[in-house]
Amino acid sequence: TEHGRNPVPILIPLEGAKHYGPLADVAKYDTIPWNQKQNIAIWRGDMSGIVDGKFHYNHDLKNTPLLTCLIFPRCRMVYKALKKNLSLADVGFASCYNEELRQIEGVNMM
Repeated sequence: TEHGRNPVPILIPLEGAKHYGPLADVAKYDTIPWNQKQNIAIWRGDMSGIVDGKFHYNHDLKNTPLLTCLIFPRCRMVYKALKKNLSLADVGFASCYNEELRQIEGVNMM
């Protein structure tokens, strides 16, 4: 989001070692100077989430692939970004337990 002209980051609480541990390795492999990096959001994750206050994996629900995807906020975000071919977002799922959800209405979700 933007507050005036200065971007305001949105931070989500994450589990220390699980989410931040691998960041120590980034400096070993990152050889691109900061001013040469692309202005793009990157997201990879699992297609799970909370629906009606309960944690679910994408294979728990018995709907059409599109309806199942639209129920999960993560899946909905990936589907919409990929369907619109957003140039500022490189998104996709690292894993998907439900074969039907790997591609939804011609959109490759992986």
